[in-house]
Amino acid sequence: MTWFTWAWIIWIGWFVIVEGIAIYQKDKGDTLSEHVWALFKIRDQDGWHPRRIILAGFMVWLLVHMVAGF
Repeated sequence: MTWFTWAWIIWIGWFVIVEGIAIYQKDKGDTLSEHVWALFKIRDQDGWHPRRIILAGFMVWLLVHMVAGF
């Protein structure tokens, strides 16, 4: 395995630990989802804020990228 593989394993492991602690503590604003919602103003505004369009575009690209390998 390359160091990239080890780096991704460590990164994913660290994410699981941090997210698990955030979910367990149940404090508002701890999870990755809550941070993304705050950054892209998902719960702050009505309508399609430009940040929401960017997030939606990224999520569509990520889905196609992961599923189809583009």
